[in-house]
Amino acid sequence: MSVVDGTYCNSADVTNLTGYFHKTMLTFGREMTEGEYEMFVSGLVRTATELVNRWCNVSTFYSHQITDEYHTMNIDDLYMYSDYILRPYGFGYSPYSIDMEVKRKQFYPREYPVISISKVLVNRASVYADPQWMELVQRTTSVGGDYLVQTRFNSTRVQILKNIPTPGTDNVRITYTAGYESTDPVFLALSSATSMIVINYLNYKKKNQEASTFRQSGVVDFAEMFNPQFASFLLTADVKSILELYRRPPIDPQLYV
Repeated sequence: MSVVDGTYCNSADVTNLTGYFHKTMLTFGREMTEGEYEMFVSGLVRTATELVNRWCNVSTFYSHQITDEYHTMNIDDLYMYSDYILRPYGFGYSPYSIDMEVKRKQFYPREYPVISISKVLVNRASVYADPQWMELVQRTTSVGGDYLVQTRFNSTRVQILKNIPTPGTDNVRITYTAGYESTDPVFLALSSATSMIVINYLNYKKKNQEASTFRQSGVVDFAEMFNPQFASFLLTADVKSILELYRRPPIDPQLYV
């Protein structure tokens, strides 16, 4: 397993599982050298890792820092929804207009699990004025603070208690660290799935070599891996059954409007 380049396995993992080595694979009709084989499999590992990330809808499973920007209701829309359409005369605020107000106070980080929240900035200026960024203080057991971080299972919410941002666009910025530490057991499963994808491709290449030894292999075959049609035999049912536990649902853009 490798964390240097963000991959989930390495060429040694693949070799240990398959028994393939440099003399097993051909390039341009000849056996690969050790250096060529290492470069070839390392390239497959990087591509397989990217395939895992895309299928699971994440940028990476390793811990990494992200800054999300959020909109709060545009002031004209806020007035329209709360005052003219969704607040019947004599009945006070409707549930939906209350939700519009809550939308200015509660924010959900885009990636998870969240390891820590490091910074929350809000723009306190009106929509027509120059931005006035304010860094908020997190509430703890000893400090009142401006915002509260709540985590339930894998879901984290930032709830602003004081210094509520004014309605506007990209006027809340939350910087946080998400993902898993490199020692987390999740990487055992990810390493297995990534190795299986690489092995599926090596088996495909080996089969073509045996069927047509004169065919140029190596670089030509590696380029084909980027073709979406190859995902069907790379991401087999066995691989998907491992990754299904870690797949994230597609991001709903409405969470960030």
